[in-house]
Amino acid sequence: CIMNYNKYNSELKKIMKRYQFTLYRKRKHLTWIHKSGLRIHTSASPSDVNTLRQVERSIKRRLVSL
Repeated sequence: CIMNYNKYNSELKKIMKRYQFTLYRKRKHLTWIHKSGLRIHTSASPSDVNTLRQVERSIKRRLVSL
């Protein structure tokens, strides 16, 4: 079951806001920038139902390494 595009976008925005990221650029991928200058790239559309969990896991790993 592939996630609805609008549902994906709203959930992704909530996750990014929780970790203090703001949308920097929107093309084929979304580029998010953190207040520390860290940039994260995410897909503009979901590939599967685990996409949001993978994004959040990636954020946690990258923020710990700062």
